[in-house]
Amino acid sequence: MRALVNAFNRIEEYIMIITLPVMVVLVFGATVVRFFRLGSVPWADEGARYLMILLIFVGTAYGFRRNIHLGVSYVVDRLPARIQFFCIMLRTAILLGFAALMLHSTTSLIQLSMGFVQRTASLNLPMYQVYYIMLLGWILMIIRIIQAALYDVIMPMFAKKKPDPTKSEIKGESEEGGD
Repeated sequence: MRALVNAFNRIEEYIMIITLPVMVVLVFGATVVRFFRLGSVPWADEGARYLMILLIFVGTAYGFRRNIHLGVSYVVDRLPARIQFFCIMLRTAILLGFAALMLHSTTSLIQLSMGFVQRTASLNLPMYQVYYIMLLGWILMIIRIIQAALYDVIMPMFAKKKPDPTKSEIKGESEEGGD
């Protein structure tokens, strides 16, 4: 199971590692071509835009995994453990509710788009294929929100107690620190 989670984490990281440089190369290349009046590369802007959408969704899920999103932990950390647990569960419920609503909306949008022949302007892809990026993003976010909540609730149970700085850690030394 741990190997599966590590593989999932790596795939997420590789998507981000590959997406940003490809996006930069596309935009830079299109800019250079336009600057030297060699023509235009219309698909480069559109491709970079879709890569940016992918990067945003995967990066947001990565932020949940690492628990690095902006939050107000200053107040929550000073509350009693039971109230902290309640706050974590409330936050998780709100985030999951929003992500589930967006997942449902995205699924509906994809189903609706499959009935039309709308295609992207330059890449000529069916729009529903582009919307799969959002579907992937919301699924990733739901997984990572649940993972972050479990980490916030379960990990403190197994955390070691912080050492008391007033007591000596060296065996054989008296508490007064003397001879």
